[in-house]
Amino acid sequence: MKFLKKIVDRVGLTILSPQESFDLLVVEGVPLKEGVTVTLLSLLLLSMSTTITSSNLTNPFLSFIGSFAVMALFWIIFTISFSSVIKVLYKVPGNFKDFFSGISYALSTSILPAVVSIIYVLVAPSFSLVFIAVLAVIALLWFIWTLVLIYMFTRSYFKVDFAQFFAALVVSLIVIGVIFAALAIFAASIFFMWLVF
Repeated sequence: MKFLKKIVDRVGLTILSPQESFDLLVVEGVPLKEGVTVTLLSLLLLSMSTTITSSNLTNPFLSFIGSFAVMALFWIIFTISFSSVIKVLYKVPGNFKDFFSGISYALSTSILPAVVSIIYVLVAPSFSLVFIAVLAVIALLWFIWTLVLIYMFTRSYFKVDFAQFFAALVVSLIVIGVIFAALAIFAASIFFMWLVF
């Protein structure tokens, strides 16, 4: 119970005063178990939100599992590539385990899509077109908020400025694009071989 209370307190501080929270996280450190728990809970909320707000799902459970798997894979690859790019480009010290555990609190923003998806369930049938536009705006705001929190933690942990953060972000997104393209080609080749044989 004490473990979960600590997480809730840190999530609250991250939402209300992110810079103070991230400075504190860097000084105190975040155990890997805590970082993994925050990441899993946040990705579960995001997957739930995606599944709830998606229309015409034939199998919501598979949609939920699929979106969770894709988000988890993306987050792991992103944090590995992003921290590696920063350490290589700027020659700064850092430990991936500590970075991963601390930056997991940037996903605290998943509370917003979760709340919106609950509201969507309650009012969407009567305000469908308007609500879709509102969802798009909220999704954009959520993305910007998450990106700002990622920058704030990265600045606190690696002591980089915005230009360095942006350059590392672009390079790591290119790396992720190459990795996902390679995975897609691999999956397509396996599917093609399955069809042929």
